[in-house]
Amino acid sequence: MDGYHIPSTLDEALDLLESYRGRARVIAGGTDLVIQLRKKEREAEALVDLSALDEYKQIKVVDGTLKIGSLCTHSQLAGSSLVKSAAPALAEAAASIGSPQIRNIGTIGGNIVSAQPAADTSIALTALGANLIITSKDGLRDIPLGRVFTGVGKTALDPTSEILTEIHIPLEEGCISSAFKRLSKRKALSLPVLNTAAYVHLSEDQAYLQTVRIAAGPVSTVPWRADEAETSLKGARISLKRIREASDLAAEKASPRNSLRGGAAYRKKMVGIFVYRALKTAIENLGCDLNG
Repeated sequence: MDGYHIPSTLDEALDLLESYRGRARVIAGGTDLVIQLRKKEREAEALVDLSALDEYKQIKVVDGTLKIGSLCTHSQLAGSSLVKSAAPALAEAAASIGSPQIRNIGTIGGNIVSAQPAADTSIALTALGANLIITSKDGLRDIPLGRVFTGVGKTALDPTSEILTEIHIPLEEGCISSAFKRLSKRKALSLPVLNTAAYVHLSEDQAYLQTVRIAAGPVSTVPWRADEAETSLKGARISLKRIREASDLAAEKASPRNSLRGGAAYRKKMVGIFVYRALKTAIENLGCDLNG
């Protein structure tokens, strides 16, 4: 490897990427990239370490948007009162990742650009309707998260010239909540067999569902949205019966493949169970009493 660089500004980082003409890679926590380089799964002549860019380690609410710097660690997200209040699904997802050591080093930006279909924070962010702010020498791109993933380990970002700098989560006014659920073989240090997240926006009287977003993984080659289940709940009166029906519909439409994490039939059934749990928890977080 030709060099290891720690730029002090974003412009300097972009200049370095440009100077290597596609042969350099960005590194933050490095929990994924370092392993990939060692296994020869990826190649790089130089690494551009973003760890000195403190402005992208901040979490704040600006004009109705939760703005999260891409260099925020999972521990930071899990412990943030802002994230717990505005986007509880994300705090729960971040808290479920790896070991304390991994959570202290790994960043949300790295978890996203690794583009794994069951990356915990990506599933939560998909349900939360997040946008990504991508910076390059040409300026900024604001991209819905769902348009970024193109396949397992693949994104629409150019890692040799673009840097993910911020994640934006729109905060709707009114009764909103979210929840994250995870199925794994053990509580820690285990990849998920299945993970799900649900976002709900209730009517002012908390009787109806105005907006619902449901995400799950690994159900597809990218974080999966249960579109038909979401549509079935829009405008529906809140009840356990409607939640069960929507959860069953999500399971019916899901098409997970067999993997070392579990058989397709088993994970398909678990989609229904865990979507139900995520929806129920998100609604109950608002103090809403569910009836049958």
